[in-house]
Amino acid sequence: MTTGGGGEGLAVDEPMATPGVRAGLRKRVPRKEERIISNSDDDEESDSESSLDSLGDLLAPRNEISSADKEEPQLPTRQSRGSARSRTDASLPAIKPVSRKYRFSLTSLVDQTERDIASEASIDRARASLNVYKDSSDPLGPPDDVLATAADQNGEVDRSLLASVLGQDGDQSELQKVMHAMRRTEALNRPKTWHFFRNQADDEPSPPREFPTRAMSGSGWQAMLRDPRSRKLYFLSGFVAEMAPRNPLADDVSVWMLDELCRETRADLTYAYINALKSTPEQINRILSAAKIRDLFSQLGGVADAIDLGQAIRPLPETPDVSRVGDWKAVSCVIDMLAACAPFISTDAVGQAMSTLARLGLDADIPDAADVLVGIEDAYVALSESVSEEEWESCAPQIGKGIFISVADARLRLQVLNSIPATTRRLHLFRRRLALSFYFDGPLYLRNPPTPLVHISALTAHLCGPDFSIGADTDYPALGARISILDVGLDAGFAAGDDGAIDGLADALRALFSRILDSGASHLTRTAAKELLERVHYRILYAVRSRPRPKGRLLQSTLDWARGSGARNRLAGGARAEAGARAEAGARAEAGARAKAGARAEAGDR
Repeated sequence: MTTGGGGEGLAVDEPMATPGVRAGLRKRVPRKEERIISNSDDDEESDSESSLDSLGDLLAPRNEISSADKEEPQLPTRQSRGSARSRTDASLPAIKPVSRKYRFSLTSLVDQTERDIASEASIDRARASLNVYKDSSDPLGPPDDVLATAADQNGEVDRSLLASVLGQDGDQSELQKVMHAMRRTEALNRPKTWHFFRNQADDEPSPPREFPTRAMSGSGWQAMLRDPRSRKLYFLSGFVAEMAPRNPLADDVSVWMLDELCRETRADLTYAYINALKSTPEQINRILSAAKIRDLFSQLGGVADAIDLGQAIRPLPETPDVSRVGDWKAVSCVIDMLAACAPFISTDAVGQAMSTLARLGLDADIPDAADVLVGIEDAYVALSESVSEEEWESCAPQIGKGIFISVADARLRLQVLNSIPATTRRLHLFRRRLALSFYFDGPLYLRNPPTPLVHISALTAHLCGPDFSIGADTDYPALGARISILDVGLDAGFAAGDDGAIDGLADALRALFSRILDSGASHLTRTAAKELLERVHYRILYAVRSRPRPKGRLLQSTLDWARGSGARNRLAGGARAEAGARAEAGARAEAGARAKAGARAEAGDR
């Protein structure tokens, strides 16, 4: 494109420049009065292409780049750019497609389902080995070998059961680690319990006993009791309790009222029966015998081993989710009847009732029934105060001996003592005698006189015996129960002036406390036993001792120990000095003998 001399217009060259000679056209010298106007698109394209490096140069090794830099730079053409692009694509590594990993896939879901099925099968095997007995057809409840299938004598779960839960193909080393960890944390320990009643979850309610209408003779007020609709009204109004002393009811009617206490659900009606029964003392003394008391507790659902006082009580590992007594109202009514009729029954019936109450206090479900606990304590007080002093002194040792023979586990023995109140003088002394018999494991202390009941030195000597030894197989819950039994037997002390013996007992408890090694939360039963020992120790020092313990006693004992250690050190130092002197004299004698031997040898040579 050219401009004319007169500025009249622009002159455009007809021939178009080819791409190959574009650079030459920009370098040609313009003629006179002509100016070449370069294309802006060509400038930008040439500048951008000349200023940027090719992709092949960027991806090429350094040695190639350096050699290429030495060459004379040339402007790339379209063909050269295409060939460079093809070389660059060929030199790049092949990009592999990335396989995405999904969080949930069909394979993972199938594997998870198979693991769940295997876990459920192992749990079913574990439950089958535990054999939770829920069949109510057996009145004696579950047999011992069934409940103890997966537990040993200490209530620990069997190794085979744990192996079945963890898997049959599990590593033995991993199983050992799990077993060790569970033993250390006491996760497998199952407490031993005992139940007075059988499993009544599936029991059908017993039909009510028919009222003995044939025993109603005559046309007096007793004849009105034949009508079931008016009978309850007469009992609830108190009319029967008021008229029975004047015209006693038949024995069959009184027995019917006793049986109804085990079935009646209305509390007001049961108390009306109790008031009617205790209004005829002679009749109650005749019908409420030891055999009738056993029959009443059998109707309540008591097992044969609990009702028979000659049977030993054997605790078993606790079985969860087993409901034995749904409603304690009937049990509470029978206990209230025993307390109300206690002044009118015989001595044998008193012994049977107190022994049965002691066994009832061993039931593991009793702590959940507060009204039953209160009723047991009231019945204990009423029964113990219903006999004379001579009769009590003769029957109390028999009651205690029966309890001592039938209960051997230390934890159950402590539970018996906790169920006996100490609100009266008789029960307080009976409770202490029974505790001492449990502590020394002998029934001789049941007949000991109140003063002195036992010597404290005997308590200290027995505390150092095998029952209180500390080892790898020590049952710490049983050890804590024995310490609590000692606390019950010791009570407030025995006689004034025994402070020295009391200090010895406190020191023995402190030494036993020091022998128990516990670490954090790994051994909770050990920590609980130590806390119990510490509590009894301080109670003895500040509640049983007649005077406060001297504050300088600890310093004095420390000084005595230091003096003894100094004397021992002096004796040891004298012995060491004497041995050194003897060794030095021996060395000197040996040196003198060697010198004499050398002189003799020299004289012989000469």
